[in-house]
Amino acid sequence: MAGGQPSDRRPEASRRTGTLFRWHAAAVHTSALVRHTESVSEAQRWWPGRRLGLGLLLAVVSASCGSTTPGSTGHVHGPGNGAHQSSPTSTDLPLALPAPAKTSVGDRGAVTSTTVNERPGARGPGSPTTNPGPPTCPQLTTAQLVGQRLIFSFTGTAAPSDLVRRIELGQAAGVILFSSNFTSTAELRQLTGMLQALPRPAALHAPLLIMTDQEGGEVTRIPEPLLRSASDTATGQDALQLGEQAGATLAGGGVNMDLAPVLDVARPGSFLAAQQRTYGSSAEAVGRLGESFAAGLARTGVIATPKHFPGLGSAVVSTDYAPVHLGLSRTTLAHVDEAPFAAAISAGAPGLMLATAVYPALDPALPAALSPAVATTELRGRLGFQGVSISDDLDAPALSAYGGPGQRALLATLAGTDLLLFASSYSSGAQAEDYLIPLAGMGRIPNAGLCASAGRILTLRSQITVP
Repeated sequence: MAGGQPSDRRPEASRRTGTLFRWHAAAVHTSALVRHTESVSEAQRWWPGRRLGLGLLLAVVSASCGSTTPGSTGHVHGPGNGAHQSSPTSTDLPLALPAPAKTSVGDRGAVTSTTVNERPGARGPGSPTTNPGPPTCPQLTTAQLVGQRLIFSFTGTAAPSDLVRRIELGQAAGVILFSSNFTSTAELRQLTGMLQALPRPAALHAPLLIMTDQEGGEVTRIPEPLLRSASDTATGQDALQLGEQAGATLAGGGVNMDLAPVLDVARPGSFLAAQQRTYGSSAEAVGRLGESFAAGLARTGVIATPKHFPGLGSAVVSTDYAPVHLGLSRTTLAHVDEAPFAAAISAGAPGLMLATAVYPALDPALPAALSPAVATTELRGRLGFQGVSISDDLDAPALSAYGGPGQRALLATLAGTDLLLFASSYSSGAQAEDYLIPLAGMGRIPNAGLCASAGRILTLRSQITVP
């Protein structure tokens, strides 16, 4: 998440996230893993490297699906704690929402630029996305299709009974955990083991996504062993070791996704630079060191999730505390801020986190995670990302002008963001899911988008190995 705090649970509506992935076995065990390289082309050894087309992704998923008729909503349990958000009517869509008060950051600061070398066949701005053909939709109920997008959080060391019921119904993709959810690694391992052992529908037997932020330095959810910060990571070997240490700690606790590395290119005076969470002010160095960190995670079987696309390195305040507008030009975004993400995408990054800041050069009204122009046109269309996207915390104050949890979740869903992260309270995630299900049942959320996201998410989950 944007403003990861040393104390891992911020006040209500101001906390952060994390992710892990089961890498390609051949990539994990090949002799190439023993040696480290600094180049982007070599970095492809460390990322999963799969470039499955959408049709194949969904075919893999639907092969294991049951025969439930798509479109039926199934049984839905209400939120277990917190006020219930009323279900929407067929016309209850947030088509026009007020622009938030903004913290404006201009196109400033000394930054080393790098050219984005898009892979052969990559699309330029405005080019249409290649259509792989009509996919086969996973044969899930509407409630389950919606549920595959939800990442829940909760307080305390035990999962709420309502969350347990949602998981058992196949209405959750996973959870995000913070250090307040456990008192020891053994307790963390017991909690994650219990969650993975919950019975689920046959079509949804794949392991749950269990994530946290284990960046190193100030943002370390499992404090032992002490990890160096990104800004103290000078070489690729340092970053590789940091990733290995972080991954080993997470895997040991049953966490399979790390919301890291931070691929934001820092500017002087930015909050990320002050927190020592970035790999520097050079787009090339940030991309290279971030790839090495991901390589270390890969050795431990943990999924890396680069963040915060399209780049939060010029923000002077975190989106966890206030709305942020970044007045960067399209050219600066493409050649500086997005460059590390472009490198990660070319190397096969399985996941990626979208920021909740507004980028007027791309979309003057909507934050990145809620914007079709960013989440679909820029990320998937121009850069060719084929993995699973996840929002930054949809409970964050940066989104206070965009309605309640349900409306924010709807905007993110319509934008094409795959996973909807609610990192501040369980009730917000539950409200969001209960808001989306009837809309999906009425056809107000395109079924093709639900199918595509479910396919990507379940394919990712199927790569996870639970000890």
